[in-house]
Amino acid sequence: MKNCFEKYIESNKESNAEIVSFLIKSISENPEIKETYVFIFEQPDFIKYLNILSKNCPDNVVCHCIAVSAYAYDFTKTLKCSHNLDLDIIILGGLLHDIGRCKSHDINHGIIGAGILKDMGLLKIANIAETHIGAGITLEESKLLNLPLKNYIPVTLEEKIIANVDNLIFGTKRVSIDEVVLKFKKRECSEDVIKRILKLYNELDNLRI
Repeated sequence: MKNCFEKYIESNKESNAEIVSFLIKSISENPEIKETYVFIFEQPDFIKYLNILSKNCPDNVVCHCIAVSAYAYDFTKTLKCSHNLDLDIIILGGLLHDIGRCKSHDINHGIIGAGILKDMGLLKIANIAETHIGAGITLEESKLLNLPLKNYIPVTLEEKIIANVDNLIFGTKRVSIDEVVLKFKKRECSEDVIKRILKLYNELDNLRI
């Protein structure tokens, strides 16, 4: 009997060819990730929300979101406190954190995504979308960026995990924290932003087994 992941691959070869191609290629490059895919695709409503995402966002965004969700699951398994975390929220939060890119690819995509997710009744995941950029955006930074005035800093561990993992994924590739820092320096981000990203990374790294 085929699992949900295998059924998705089989039924989406034509309708979502680029996404299926990404999944197959990533398994060929790293066979161990298939176990992760099988697990996350079995989670309640994962395929339902994946289908919503793929209908509204470009394929490259969808592939990135699957990669973040998979890495978030793998990362969470390495934490000492993993049994206290809401794994469903982490997996779906990784999948839906960039849903706002269906309307904007600017820095406001997190806020837009949060609005979409609130309308869907996914309040905890909305908070993940709203706070996932970098290591969050401070009240002062939101004013400078012409965003609605608010503190967009991740608070819960679930929110922090998605923000951290999203930093550690370039497109669909898992990268080192050194590569992340270099990317933000090339973007001429402030030292405060880079320090916050490193602080978040170190906070979670210290929780690993």
